[in-house]
Amino acid sequence: MKKKIVAFILLILLVCGYFVLYHSDKELKYVPGNADVVVLVDTKKATRQYLSDFLTHPSQWLKNGKTSQNTISIHKSGLKMPDFLQIFHIENTGFSEWYCVLELENKSKFVTFLKQEKFAAKSNNVFGKDHFLSKLKENIVL
Repeated sequence: MKKKIVAFILLILLVCGYFVLYHSDKELKYVPGNADVVVLVDTKKATRQYLSDFLTHPSQWLKNGKTSQNTISIHKSGLKMPDFLQIFHIENTGFSEWYCVLELENKSKFVTFLKQEKFAAKSNNVFGKDHFLSKLKENIVL
C-alpha cells in the first residue's frame, strides 16, 4: 500500500514538473505586424539551465547571498513572465531600437522594482536608465 502511495505522489510530482519546466505557450501575443525581426528567448529553458547548474554545483548551495531583505527580484517584481520573451524590431526604426511587451500583475510592485534598480522617472509612467526605457500602460509594460 505504501509503495502505491509513493508511486502516486511521484507521478504527480513528475507531471507538475513537466508543466513547470517544459510545457510552453508558443503564442506570439504582442508582436506587431510591421515587425521585421523577432527574437524569442525561452525562459523555461533558462530556468532549467539555472536549476541544472545549481544542482550540479553543491559547493554553491550554502553560500549566503549579499541581497538585502528589502530588495525585490525580477520574479517578484509584479511582472508576468511569459514562456517566450518576445523581443522585436519594427521596420523603419533605428538599429538600436528593440521592443518587448510584458504583462503586469502588480503595477506598484513593478514601479518599486524600477526605483530599486535606479530607473529615473522621465515623464508620467515612463522610466529610464542608460539606454533602457520602460513605459507603463494599464496592465502592460513596453
